[in-house]
Amino acid sequence: MEKVEAEPLYLRALAIREQQLGSEHPDTAFSLHDLAHLYARQGKFAEAESLYQRALAIRVQQLGPEHPDTQNTQERYEGLLQQKATLKVEAYSLLNAIVFDLGYNPISPQEDSIDEDLVPLSSIL
Repeated sequence: MEKVEAEPLYLRALAIREQQLGSEHPDTAFSLHDLAHLYARQGKFAEAESLYQRALAIRVQQLGPEHPDTQNTQERYEGLLQQKATLKVEAYSLLNAIVFDLGYNPISPQEDSIDEDLVPLSSIL
């Protein structure tokens, strides 16, 4: 099954679990976790982050912080955050290459101000 075909099935499973078991049930967290993992693999980072946060909150509350399922969600969530940070650094590196080719000074993600001419380029990050 392709990733694109899986999304409606994950969404349906989540809806059924929320309706039948409630939004705070560990099995609902299981569906949230799986959908978040799918979204992360598809590069839908904002959606994945939100779902991981929900799944993690449920698992911590219902299963405890030391439970293997809770730790698995925590690790996946941390991996997603690391992946986002890495992509941001790579994007700034690419942006710096473009900026340098245009004759501007390179910028870094830590700088609070960006040359006004670069704002449209940096807004795509």
